[in-house]
Amino acid sequence: MLGYATMWFNYVWAVVKFFIGVFAGSFFFFLSGMYSACLGLARFLTSDGMGIAKHDLRSQRETYSKVILILLAATAVSVAYMIRLFFIPSDFVYRTWVAAFTAVIAIAEFVIAAFGVVHSFRRKDLLLSSITGVNLHSAFSAIVLAQVSVLSLIKKENASFYVSVGGVVFGVLGLLVCLIMCVVYYKAGKYLKKLEFTEETTSDSFR
Repeated sequence: MLGYATMWFNYVWAVVKFFIGVFAGSFFFFLSGMYSACLGLARFLTSDGMGIAKHDLRSQRETYSKVILILLAATAVSVAYMIRLFFIPSDFVYRTWVAAFTAVIAIAEFVIAAFGVVHSFRRKDLLLSSITGVNLHSAFSAIVLAQVSVLSLIKKENASFYVSVGGVVFGVLGLLVCLIMCVVYYKAGKYLKKLEFTEETTSDSFR
């Protein structure tokens, strides 16, 4: 239930960011909206997979791989944009109400993501571990958005540089999370092969 609720939050938040990006002429908000939409899709796949393939490890691995690809693609594009800011700075000054509003929502998103990480981290389930990965990416994204909002509120000089540094740091952390998820995916595959071998051996022994 929580997974679907946060999924819809991501979708709605993505639409809001798209509108802000259009009316404020900000490619950052447009890209951030795409990132939120990707998080929503990843949450949908995970929540849907938990309902359909709750006890099917093979199907869970298929869903898990899709989540990894979505997070990896979204994070790679985000990091590429942040690196671009080192060479082509952007103006991160928005209207006060826009910066204040996005800062509040970003903090709320971080709190929700942190709660989700704590809730799912210690539970030994493949798809629950994917929720942990999605929540970590959501938290990283929220921190970067909060940084952009605060820099806009205080009208910080060289804001583009600070945004690019923060974006690259948390983007790299997101890529590391994807790498860890790849390791989990690989270990789940080895465990699945072990289960299938055990089942075949047991089946042959009863013939």
